[in-house]
Amino acid sequence: MIRRLLPCALLAAACSSNAVTTATGEFTAPTGLAATSAGDRDVLFIANSGRDSLRALQICNHALLADGGGVDPADTCSPKENLQFVPGPIRVFPANIETANRPLHLAGARVTRSDGPAGGVALAVGADSTVAVVDAYSMVQTQADGGVPTAVTNVDLQAQTVDVAAANPLAANLVEQAVPAGSTVTAYVATSVPPRIVWLDVGLDGTTNQPKVTVHAQCDLDASTVPARIAVAPGSDADVYVADLGPAGGVIHVPKTGIAGGACVANRISANGRRVRALSLSPPWFQFPLSQDEKDPDVVHPSGELLAMVLEPLACSGTSPDCGNTPGGVELDSGGILFARTADGAILPVPPFDVLSTAAPEPMQPLVVPGSVGIPMDIAFLRAVPPRATLPLIPPDLSPCTRAPCTPLYIGVPTTTTTRTFQLLAAMTSTDGGTFLIDVINRRYVSTGFFALDTAPAGLDPFVDVPAVFTETRPGQVPTEPTLAADTMQAGVTRSSRWRAIWHSAVPGLDRRAGTIIPAADGTLLFKTPPGNLKLWTQDPAIQLAPGDLVSFAAYVQTDPSPLCGALISRESLSPLRFEVPIVSIADDSMVLGPAAANILFSPEVCSSFGVVAEVRTGGTQPWLVLEDNPGALLGAGTVRGRIPENGSLLIHEPRFDYPFDYTIAAPPLATSDTAMKITVTGVPGGAGSGFQFSVADANSVVSYRDTLLTAGLATTVYGYSSPRVPSIIFSSITGANELLQADPTQINATVLGVVVYR
Repeated sequence: MIRRLLPCALLAAACSSNAVTTATGEFTAPTGLAATSAGDRDVLFIANSGRDSLRALQICNHALLADGGGVDPADTCSPKENLQFVPGPIRVFPANIETANRPLHLAGARVTRSDGPAGGVALAVGADSTVAVVDAYSMVQTQADGGVPTAVTNVDLQAQTVDVAAANPLAANLVEQAVPAGSTVTAYVATSVPPRIVWLDVGLDGTTNQPKVTVHAQCDLDASTVPARIAVAPGSDADVYVADLGPAGGVIHVPKTGIAGGACVANRISANGRRVRALSLSPPWFQFPLSQDEKDPDVVHPSGELLAMVLEPLACSGTSPDCGNTPGGVELDSGGILFARTADGAILPVPPFDVLSTAAPEPMQPLVVPGSVGIPMDIAFLRAVPPRATLPLIPPDLSPCTRAPCTPLYIGVPTTTTTRTFQLLAAMTSTDGGTFLIDVINRRYVSTGFFALDTAPAGLDPFVDVPAVFTETRPGQVPTEPTLAADTMQAGVTRSSRWRAIWHSAVPGLDRRAGTIIPAADGTLLFKTPPGNLKLWTQDPAIQLAPGDLVSFAAYVQTDPSPLCGALISRESLSPLRFEVPIVSIADDSMVLGPAAANILFSPEVCSSFGVVAEVRTGGTQPWLVLEDNPGALLGAGTVRGRIPENGSLLIHEPRFDYPFDYTIAAPPLATSDTAMKITVTGVPGGAGSGFQFSVADANSVVSYRDTLLTAGLATTVYGYSSPRVPSIIFSSITGANELLQADPTQINATVLGVVVYR
């Protein structure tokens, strides 16, 4: 087994490597994560979704000594076993726990054995109708004593399983604890065909201490529901929440009392009409009084008060209703994160309004992966550290903190205050392999730039990092030296990207279009170019192909055998793209083109018809085409953002992806003011294809972590783990790289120990 330390501080884009990594067999498409107890330690199970098996990572969980944080001599979990895989029969290899159901999602139930130690039951669902049941205690302790672990059993629910969640109680220190001996843990399973919630009782047999899982009750969700994930509030089994990928979207709230056979008693929490792929419920958290009066006590917020929803990206097929939410010239939607209140189902208001406020002018917009190169996959709240007004300190919180906020995160800047405290943090995984930290209460990503520049917040504004450079395709023939200005950029809306503004640009998709030219008596040319799909360009709100735009010919094919026609084709083939003709009108499968200027000396009338390969270009009243190239994309593979008139401007709109500033109630960041950039071009180039290139940088450096030896990774499940020993650890499944990342929020950017990779 391999446990490797990442070699450098893991700020987003802080370090990089082009090293190619290979899996060593420990993981095959790891996905689901869940922890449970196993005697003197915890076990983190990792679903090997590429195989019918689980891996298991041991984590010592006994509290450290308060006088300096040393290990209690009575702790029987060896440091040599801490954060090591449970070994298999051949001990140099990790144990392979076969589940026979291609496991995808996991849950861990914490129970107490009749002989005293903490037991644990892992539940796994995957590709069939069963729930695999794993005895964690037997797997670790019995095997260590030379015995044979309890065999994995499967409970058949007679319906395709989707996800599973276990509701373990919280101890006074807000860490999960085992239920007393003889008691059961409530677990919920969502199925898809039919859509259903199943309530399981998970416990141990009082005599044999073998896992005992029984179906307590079940209920049917609406037939149109497509369950994606489920979640419960930390420490509570009173409710289960279902992420819905069906047409209604949002999250379905099902109280435990509403699971009694027949239809579920439920209500829906809307995600502004969006489908939801993953979700998480907030733990108890603590807030300095809104009065800002030191005499008032901190506000204690209950578990499950806030709901995090990971939105499914909009699917715009041309006929989908989602297309109405996709403005022209804007990147296709990539999902995002929304936070809502469970009490009334309302999306949290735009900051800086309090999360419980009902007086805000509008709700927050989704938080999108910074840089717009990934799609959010999963989210997990981290344990919120409670303030302790009096001693003694209670493990795992061994750093004094008398008033909220108390949840630490290493930021690194400024050097005098490298660690900051937050009220409530969440971790989000992305398809780009990164895991990003979110300051939930401020509805923004945690940013080193914010803390480094908190005395000069304007430093967070995006800026042109590579000034515009003009390239002329016909040097020395520039009628008016063009100039470009880019302004009105704002943090949280303008993304890091490359931009191009091209004069008489080839229209993407029509840069090479074959067809036939038929000259007409009035000098016009009929360009027939089936299939009849030119409306894709005429109706595109960013390209706006229309009469006045231009066509140039890149190649010619003789179809008329006459000598004069042959001479024309031979002559013009020597000088492709030498002139432009205007578009007079456009049909679905043809264009009427105007004649070439007299000085061009082009005489198409000598042919009855001839074949051409045409290049369609922007012209008319909007000769400039603006394209955006996302970071990492090949130059020239950009997205059309719009067109600019001669000596005119284009206002670029983009969806907000973050709220990086401290805002005021008097001037909140409303959607109507979300302008990414205004591009103004003056002057007229001399040749088609001339134009500018420049790039914009976002100064808001988001705190994240990833394996920087990978160019891609596909991070899927994220799991927040806490125990009496550690306040918080984040685990991320990097499915696309067959590895597991472990991050300590207090050390993410501090040392090489901040992030560890397991392969």
